[in-house]
Amino acid sequence: MALSSKVRQLLMGMGAYAQTTKGFDRVAKAVELLSFEEGKASFKMIVDESHLNRPGTLHGGMTATLVDTLTTAVLASKPPHKPGVSVDMSISYLRPAKPGQEIIINAEVVKLGKVLAFTAAELLHKDGKLIAKASHTKFIGEGMPSVMTE
Repeated sequence: MALSSKVRQLLMGMGAYAQTTKGFDRVAKAVELLSFEEGKASFKMIVDESHLNRPGTLHGGMTATLVDTLTTAVLASKPPHKPGVSVDMSISYLRPAKPGQEIIINAEVVKLGKVLAFTAAELLHKDGKLIAKASHTKFIGEGMPSVMTE
């Protein structure tokens, strides 16, 4: 499915933001887009030392940030193009990821309502073994701005 020019512009803007921000979202600059269609995407990232917890594996907080950032990107790609505000996130951590390992992150919009959006993400080793599985619910109701400008 071809991306509309507005969705493509949105993605490029989000990527540029991650590269230049001094805020917490800067961790997304390590992420590379593999495939994208409206409401669904795959990304890859090499785990590096800045992503690790004390035992030397991918930090749970880094995983949560990836889930938050990447599910928001796929959510914003669907009309009405609202990034929303997190109201619930649940992550099951199943396997570790070590420095130097390439991981795949798949994110998708599961259901888009008028007030809530339900998204999901999974982090996988390159061989397909599941690292973490997540659900992320966001408020997108009245008063939430769209990321698209007319």
